[in-house]
Amino acid sequence: MPKPGWALSVRKEPLATPYTSHGKRVDSDVREVSWTASSNESALPDAHFDEFIVRATLPSTPGPLWFKVAQICRDAGKEVRREWAQMPKDGNDTKGLSSPAVRLQVEPAAKGHAHH
Repeated sequence: MPKPGWALSVRKEPLATPYTSHGKRVDSDVREVSWTASSNESALPDAHFDEFIVRATLPSTPGPLWFKVAQICRDAGKEVRREWAQMPKDGNDTKGLSSPAVRLQVEPAAKGHAHH
């Protein structure tokens, strides 16, 4: 979602398996979303936080969706990068990972409540 004072960029990549959605062929999809403060005044001070919103369609197959997150802060010419991008080798267990990616667990639809 666009945010005043921030430049929004979206990077798409081709899909290995294109699909049809609402009668339209989809052959590429979003792979990266990035917000960058447009000015020093728009940048967030260290003691503050904000929300950056991404909307997506969830897959019909239950299971984990992993989102790698990177935060880059610049202050007085110094750049500090913090990443939450480690993926578990098997399954969903993030135990032992110091900076795991964010996991969204997609659950099966409740009977009679499927969204089309």
